[in-house]
Amino acid sequence: MEISVSAEALVFLKTVLGGAVCGMIFDIYRILKSVKKSMFMIEAGDIIVWIVVAMMSFFAVFFANSGEVRWYEIVALFTGFVLYTVSVSKYFITFVKFIAKTLKLTLVPVVRLLKAVKNIGLFIFSYVKKPFVFVEICLKLQKKRFRFIKNQQIFDFRRLKRIFRKN
Repeated sequence: MEISVSAEALVFLKTVLGGAVCGMIFDIYRILKSVKKSMFMIEAGDIIVWIVVAMMSFFAVFFANSGEVRWYEIVALFTGFVLYTVSVSKYFITFVKFIAKTLKLTLVPVVRLLKAVKNIGLFIFSYVKKPFVFVEICLKLQKKRFRFIKNQQIFDFRRLKRIFRKN
């Protein structure tokens, strides 16, 4: 199947872009890895990142050239990754850290506010539930009383049957 040079160049550029996206995924993982120090999390993260990068590489090749793998596509993936790492990586990491810090600065007060609302709600609930607990205890006592009356058999139903029996 003959493909024009311009189509081949477009496939190459799409695959270079796929390599750059793989670099972004790797940078995001590096940022997350610097926060989490657990050895298990690092090892599990390594496996997950390599699976995601492999899938991204596959999708880049699949969407760029309908799944036909050619040698220059592998070179393009590597070239995109290297170009991204050399040129844009440090700016992307700075941007992601800025976004994370901004989210942290906005979310921490919101979380504190929600915890305060929860504590106030629990405090109010502790006072509101006391009458209901009292009613529950009274109902349990009444239930025991009814069982006691039932066991004593205040009404003798056999006598009632005799009274209302037809002669």
